[in-house]
Amino acid sequence: MADTYQMFIGGEWVPGDGEEIEVTSPATGEVLGTVNASTTAQVDAAVAAAAGGSRGPAPLGDLARVHRQVGLMDATLRVSWWALMGALDELGAGYTAGPETMNTVMVAKRQAILGAIEVVNLAMDTLGGRSFFRSSPLERAFRDVRAGTFHPFTPENTLAYAGKLALGVSGASE
Repeated sequence: MADTYQMFIGGEWVPGDGEEIEVTSPATGEVLGTVNASTTAQVDAAVAAAAGGSRGPAPLGDLARVHRQVGLMDATLRVSWWALMGALDELGAGYTAGPETMNTVMVAKRQAILGAIEVVNLAMDTLGGRSFFRSSPLERAFRDVRAGTFHPFTPENTLAYAGKLALGVSGASE
């Protein structure tokens, strides 16, 4: 039994309103199915529907997952900023150099660096593979923010130093 095929116009399957056409196999002559030809009005409707439809994927800014990622990036940057501003407030205008001052600055630096790394990672995850090309500003940011972890102190050394100061371990304040 042969199948009957329809046309997809404006998001719906519709039968053609023109004459019925048998579709046959060129190899065997077997009737594969039937289809009704479209009318001029149906062709015009299909063209109008296609012109009004979207082409390609939705812009990134329209996607809910992107909204969430950007919200998380904003929150992470805010926390990093608050860490830096809190460190400046804690130090005050008349600070003196010493172990506690260094600890305050390095803990804030640690938070800022780890926050920056997280934000760049989120941005790269959002954009996908194109963010890894050398021509992408994110690829450069990817390398730059990681460099902050190599500048003294590393994030782990910062925690060890802060812990020694908090516990009053001998040698931490020298």
